[in-house]
Formats: sequence, C-alpha cells, structure tokens
Amino acid sequence: AGLESIRGPMSRFAMIVAGGLALHALIALPVIMLLLARSNPWALMWRSRQPLAVSLGSASSTVAMPVAIHAARAYGNCSMGASGFVIPIGTAVHRCGTALYQAVAAVFLCQVLGITLEFSDFIIVGITAVLASIASSGVPGAGLVTLVIVLSALNTSLAGRGLPQIPVHAIGMLVGIDLLLDPCRTLVNVWGNLVAARIMSNIAPNPTAPAMDP
Repeated sequence: AGLESIRGPMSRFAMIVAGGLALHALIALPVIMLLLARSNPWALMWRSRQPLAVSLGSASSTVAMPVAIHAARAYGNCSMGASGFVIPIGTAVHRCGTALYQAVAAVFLCQVLGITLEFSDFIIVGITAVLASIASSGVPGAGLVTLVIVLSALNTSLAGRGLPQIPVHAIGMLVGIDLLLDPCRTLVNVWGNLVAARIMSNIAPNPTAPAMDP
C-alpha cells in the first residue's frame, strides 16, 4: 500500500484502539463492578496500581498474575477463594483487550486494502476475535499471532462472495504500532480480571486474606 498511504490511517487505528480500551476500562468495567459488586471501582484501581503497572511494563498478563492475586487479597477486599480461582482462570481465557484489538485490526486491514465488509462480516469478526483472544497466550505480541484466526474466518466469508482476500503478510503493517498498543490491552486484561475477582467475592463471599498496608 505504501507508507504514505497508511500513515494517516495507522494513526487513526491506534487512536481508535486506545479509545476503545479506555472506554472499556474506565466506563464499562467500573459500571459492571458498581452494579454487581456494590463497591468503589476507583478505589480498587488505585489499590491495584502495582499489578497494573507490572502489566503495562511487561505486556504480559502471565507475569502480572501473581502480583494481581496478591493485590486482590491484600488491598482489594477480595476473598482468597475468588482471587485464587478467578484471576488464574481470567489470565488463561479472559482477554477483553486483545479481543477488541483484533476486531479493530481486522476491519482496519480491510479498509486499507479497499475491501468492503457487510454486516455479517462484522459478526464473524466479533465472534472469532473473542475465540482467538482465548486461544492466545499471555505473552507479549501473542495477539498478532492469533489475529491469523480472525483473518482466516473473514477470508472464508469474502471468498464465498468472490471478493479479494486479506493476505496474511498484511499483519506486518501492524507490527510497529503493536509495540505501543500491546501493553495497553494487557493492562485492560489484568484490570478486567481484578474486577471479576471483586465481583465473585461479593457473589460468593468467604474469608479474606489478612489486610496489608499498600
């Protein structure tokens, strides 16, 4: 496509991904926590700043998992059972930030290559992005690898209508900007796990770990 032709779209792509992650982390998840856990999400976010910082610095939810479990028990008023069960399971399968990124990335590649999508294609992208995010590992850059699953499902739909398909090597356009977006989506993944642990502690309470000073 040429560098000049994608420079503007690439910056808009980065802003859309960052904006979507911010909306999910700062609005959607806090509202869910307020409704289901009846507790202050901003207090939990502040007390969980250590695992959030680790996730942002490492771009790995696996690296941040033990720190998140400790913070949930010590500072987040989460039960030992909920934090010990929900956060490891969430680290393995819950990657809302990655799913959002892969969906936007698939649509972006279609727009850059001049491929027009129908409503059914957006449904396919949404479903496969969720499944592909579950299949990805908690290491830096894993979302780009599983993006191939989303593109393969989308190409099947495009081929059925006789439209040009998205070449796998088009993912290379995202490699540079992914270094900046990967830590952001990892932070959202870890924050979502902490919110889920707090909600589960409210639904099924059991003894909490001894509190510690932040």
